[in-house]
Amino acid sequence: MARQQIALMNEMAAALENITDIPSLKEADAKLTALRQKLVRLQIQTKDWSESRKNAIKERFKSELDAAIDRFQQAVKKAKSKAEELGFPEPTQP
Repeated sequence: MARQQIALMNEMAAALENITDIPSLKEADAKLTALRQKLVRLQIQTKDWSESRKNAIKERFKSELDAAIDRFQQAVKKAKSKAEELGFPEPTQP
């Protein structure tokens, strides 16, 4: 679960980081939509897991998860700024 979540977050960050113009913004939006669907499927697969199991996995991968979350948050900020620069009020957020 954690490795897949980390990979999805990094893919989302990469899509946001690659926004440079209107076509790349639209491409990122399409990619983020597909990645969100994968994330939802992952959440469904793990929804019946016990909290202790989820917490143990999160603890095991804490540094990698934290890095992926930080990268994603930075990419969202950059994408918002770029979208405003391009004339869009807000990019699609995962």
